[in-house]
Amino acid sequence: MEQDSFFKINVENGLLYPSQFLLNVDLPSDSAYEVIQNLGLSFSKPDYAGNLFYVDNKEIYSLNSTAVDKSVPELKLSTIHQQFLKRENDDLRLVKNAQETERAFESLPEERKTRAVSLAAVQTYASNFPLVPAPYVTPDFVRSAIESNGEVLIYIDPEKRTEEMYWAAAESYPEIYSEIPEHLKCEGLHELIVRENGFRLELLKKEDRTRHICEVALNSFPSLSEMETYRMVKYIPHSDICLNLLQNLGMEVGAYTLLSAMNPKVIDKEIALEAIKQDIGCVALIPPSIKDQAIPVITDQERKDINYIAMLLSQICPGMRNCHRKGKQRLFLRRL
Repeated sequence: MEQDSFFKINVENGLLYPSQFLLNVDLPSDSAYEVIQNLGLSFSKPDYAGNLFYVDNKEIYSLNSTAVDKSVPELKLSTIHQQFLKRENDDLRLVKNAQETERAFESLPEERKTRAVSLAAVQTYASNFPLVPAPYVTPDFVRSAIESNGEVLIYIDPEKRTEEMYWAAAESYPEIYSEIPEHLKCEGLHELIVRENGFRLELLKKEDRTRHICEVALNSFPSLSEMETYRMVKYIPHSDICLNLLQNLGMEVGAYTLLSAMNPKVIDKEIALEAIKQDIGCVALIPPSIKDQAIPVITDQERKDINYIAMLLSQICPGMRNCHRKGKQRLFLRRL
């Protein structure tokens, strides 16, 4: 309820100043112009700072104008600026903390969609980008937005996208990869895509998953045995890398578990033999053609027995399988 009240309060259209007033420019000239610009006032001559002016509908006039209404209130630029900063900070907090469905940025009056508030809104939710006032959509604004939230690139006309934009977007939003033109895709970009999360190998074509890129992906995790990160092995198309993972992680993760995560197409004779040595239950996961190469010197009945044992082991939990596999495994290994 407190957040709802905060939300309602902050989207009220409260003006910082009336439509007509006398402006006392009590700030130094070097900062007054910037402040006046931030307030949305039309100020044509910066050297006017330090004087008293008449403001009518955001246009600043000299006091000697015949249109000046001397009964209007006088406001100090510094006071308005403090109010502006307070309100802007409230709006920044609002757009950063609001849920996307609350449409907080969209609900703000146009005059409160300042550059800072607009940038924060876009950095929080890329869907706010089409709502940014046109004057703020400058190359500098777009670059800052994409660098912090690459999804913003989706809302930019493809004809206006640059190579720099694609690279910046890929670093913060790798999912943009599918929209990157083929001529811009290279190993450096692929490395950028996977270096923070190896599972993003899935985004790359098989031919782009080179050994180097796969190694970068594997190194993205401190430990492949935690949080089931080993499952990224399914996206690795290189048998030698998968064999190395099996040799180093098999006993910790479980050979059966690791083999079941692999793409069956990478399982060759060496992987099959290593897996069976660690857990005979892995027989159930080995493709028939590879199984014949890996287990060549047994009778048909022995093959049926092994398959039956593998089937039984595949139906019990990994912990129980680890308890039973050593005894069964010794019987099998004596035949190899």
